[in-house]
Amino acid sequence: MKEPKNQKRGGETISLAALTKVRPVPFGDVRKYYLAAKVGTVVLLALCFHVSVAAIALRTDSCEQLSTALIVMMLLSAIAVIVGHYMRSLLGYGISAAAAFLLILLLQFGNGGAPVSLVSDLPEYGEVFRDGAKSTEFWILLAKVVAVVHLLLTVLFIRSTLTVTEEPPLKGMNVQIKRFMDWLDKNNNSLPPGRRASDYWFVAISMILYMLFVVYDTTMGQYDYYSLICFAVGALLIALRQTAPGAAFLVASALIRCSMYQFRFGMIQPVISSYLGLWVAFLYLIIEVSREHNTTPEKMEPDWITKACNVLGWISVSLVVACVSVHEFLNAYSGDYMGYQKDSLPLIIGIPLLSFLALYTHKWYGFLFGGVCYWWLWDTLNNATPLYGGDLFHFDSVEQHGTIAAKTTDRMMSFVKCLSIMSLVLIGICVVVAVIFGFTVLKSLLKRRAEHGTEKEQSLD
Repeated sequence: MKEPKNQKRGGETISLAALTKVRPVPFGDVRKYYLAAKVGTVVLLALCFHVSVAAIALRTDSCEQLSTALIVMMLLSAIAVIVGHYMRSLLGYGISAAAAFLLILLLQFGNGGAPVSLVSDLPEYGEVFRDGAKSTEFWILLAKVVAVVHLLLTVLFIRSTLTVTEEPPLKGMNVQIKRFMDWLDKNNNSLPPGRRASDYWFVAISMILYMLFVVYDTTMGQYDYYSLICFAVGALLIALRQTAPGAAFLVASALIRCSMYQFRFGMIQPVISSYLGLWVAFLYLIIEVSREHNTTPEKMEPDWITKACNVLGWISVSLVVACVSVHEFLNAYSGDYMGYQKDSLPLIIGIPLLSFLALYTHKWYGFLFGGVCYWWLWDTLNNATPLYGGDLFHFDSVEQHGTIAAKTTDRMMSFVKCLSIMSLVLIGICVVVAVIFGFTVLKSLLKRRAEHGTEKEQSLD
């Protein structure tokens, strides 16, 4: 009997069901590349989005920069890369690879047969806008590199999915890594939260970096106290075995310190210690949030909480992507007359990341903390400076910004207003979900306690 035409010898049937079947995360060494690609796809979208925002904001009457059709195709391709990768099926991997390849073609030949780039020698531009347009070339090149790497990795995922169907035995350096992880689990991770050696080390390092930072300035003294209060609350929560919210307060403390001293002061001790403290706190928070997320029983969460977390998680990711473009535009295009606004740089990129990690815990207090963070972001976007009515962008130097300054200010402030409205919406959603989720958890605890008391009485009888 002849074999069906739609079946590969030694393989599985090639059908729509087989192509759309959700596959497990790739086995072996390929797993770490798959997890890294999850972050890489979002980075690729952020790069394309920043290039698109810069191209629209720097449009003049004599130069359109990138066409609207090209911008739409770039963003749709970057979104397709994410969607295809997260589908975790052969069809999804194919979509992700095809979208990455299309994005490479668009970046290389989409500008009238030439590589995508922003014109930087326009007479309407001032000195800052010319330098800023040139700096965009690096982000375009980085987007190409990320797209090429993702295309190659997607081919690896497809091959691994078809050939490796179970966890392979460890060999080489992976054996040593496994031994180290087993030792870490036995001597550190097996201890209760707040009593692990890693908890003491992260708090100690954060405290040392905070002590190196403190340079009291009477003009910013209140922020010193805000940072100190957040640090003390975080350390107290960690001591009370609430490591995830404690780490979140350490991040908040570090963000306040970073906003007080920016790179415009040079590489002085407070700047170095504050940014080191921020990355140490973020690393600690990521570790604790991942542990909290992985150890939370799914049965403890109502279905609507899981769906709300997924929806809010992706909305948070989109907000992070949007804020990256605001951060880079403020950093590269602002000039010498926006010192107050530049102090908001760490907050614009740090607060959305902190909010996303807070929501990732799938805890009621995570939603509440996320709502507070979004209020902080709203305040940062709307009260960036005592000048110009608190506007985050105000290009007012003809020498630095040229004659397009007013139009660019309007375009970027319209974008910031959209982010501000989005933050307000997220504040309301997070608070409502936190209250409902909190009552659900309380009701579940009371019900469990009542059932436990009934069982105890029955056992005594």
